[in-house]
Amino acid sequence: MTDLGPLPVTPVKDNVLIKELFPEETSPGGIIKVEDPNKTPYRMGTVLKVGPGMTTETDSHNSHIPPHVKEGRVVLFHRQGGWDIPWPDGRDYVIVSCRQIEAVVSEEYAAWRLAQSKKD
Repeated sequence: MTDLGPLPVTPVKDNVLIKELFPEETSPGGIIKVEDPNKTPYRMGTVLKVGPGMTTETDSHNSHIPPHVKEGRVVLFHRQGGWDIPWPDGRDYVIVSCRQIEAVVSEEYAAWRLAQSKKD
């Protein structure tokens, strides 16, 4: 993962800060360019920062539920999930709840997918 410098935000609760690997292209007018009408229902990104997790309020102990992903891992998350955050320095981030992350991608596949995207 390349060094992005200091991150502008820190997620809270079970939220995760993600840098999307293959963002959709948009025209200068803001229209999303759709290449494939059968596009997958997920997005892929690298986890940059993870919130501390949640606590349950269903028992008297307020048990801690730790996040299930770690920084640096590549994950798949819902296409409609999270909040896209364009930062003034030109970097785009997504904040996603851990509950919207559906899978952790193997490191081998992530490396292969990045190599394929550089060929295109």
